[in-house]
Amino acid sequence: MAAIEREQVAQMKALHEISNAIFRSLRLDEMLKSVCQSLIQELGFDRVRIFLINKEGDSLENAFSMDQRQHELSDRESFPLQRGVHPMVDLISEGA
Repeated sequence: MAAIEREQVAQMKALHEISNAIFRSLRLDEMLKSVCQSLIQELGFDRVRIFLINKEGDSLENAFSMDQRQHELSDRESFPLQRGVHPMVDLISEGA
């Protein structure tokens, strides 16, 4: 049971660090970079991609990507917000 509690505490700490990363910067690009760094460091991901809905509200666009070496990745994927196009879009559509 103690191992489960330690894992929960570690996850809560990681979420706290990630939420702090969101509020450290007023600039979107700096905030996205900070969140990616926190996700990699705190949760051990080997790469992170953050997608945002574009201003027109018609597509999901890759706003920032980073690998575990803290290199920014230049892959700029975009998916129209139409069910069946991509599983991420379907998840977002379910919540709308």
